[in-house]
Amino acid sequence: MSAAKKQKLDKEAEAETDVDPKIEAVLTSEQTVIDALVAMEADLAKVRTKHFNTIQPALEKRDAAIKALGDKDFWHKAVITYPDLKELFMLSPRDAEALDFLTGVQVKREKDDYRKVSVTFTFGKGNTLFKNASLTKAITVDESGEPSVTSHPTIEWHDAVLNPPAKAKAGGSPAAAGKKRKQAKDDDSDDDDDDEFWSTETSAWSTIFDPKSTDLIQSIADELYINVARYALIGSGEDDDDDDEMGDDDADDVDDE
Repeated sequence: MSAAKKQKLDKEAEAETDVDPKIEAVLTSEQTVIDALVAMEADLAKVRTKHFNTIQPALEKRDAAIKALGDKDFWHKAVITYPDLKELFMLSPRDAEALDFLTGVQVKREKDDYRKVSVTFTFGKGNTLFKNASLTKAITVDESGEPSVTSHPTIEWHDAVLNPPAKAKAGGSPAAAGKKRKQAKDDDSDDDDDDEFWSTETSAWSTIFDPKSTDLIQSIADELYINVARYALIGSGEDDDDDDEMGDDDADDVDDE
């Protein structure tokens, strides 16, 4: 290759690698802003970590007070009224049944970074949905603050849930069949419809403890757990409203008689 041709090729290669100074300036400016934001988020995480370490003893005392309260529905009421969870359980009454056995929600954070957190739901005996006495999910963050799941539970569904008994076929006299249909309607046919479309994959519990998602666990740790008394009181108020409505309906029935 001649010296002239080599020089020409070198110039062409250099031209291809050259970046417009204006574009380079913009890219440099954007990267500077990004680096500054990352640094600010890291500083904010340190402040919040210190905050959570400071309030941890108070949270532990509060948890002990909740346990001493003896209200077995306390956490049920809190969970069912928390906006990020309410719709999940409203759409699936079968999943909500497990809340009757919910005895507590515990949150543990790493002392070096509050964003590294684990959330545990504990259950009493009698849960007909799954066998687990507790369900725990933990998340961590990388250097850029991106969260990821580090551990999640395997939900041990009861056999009756995995293999529900087939519905009995109608038989006998027409009168008996009609009586059965009426009884089924009185027992609320909507629940049957919910059960028909329910599955372990779409269960609210599978959603909460999904190994690919961190949003709900972060929300539970940062908001529900911190302000659980507020949500439990909201739940108590809704229960009272339901009782009042039932009382009014009963009174109307008496008046009609």
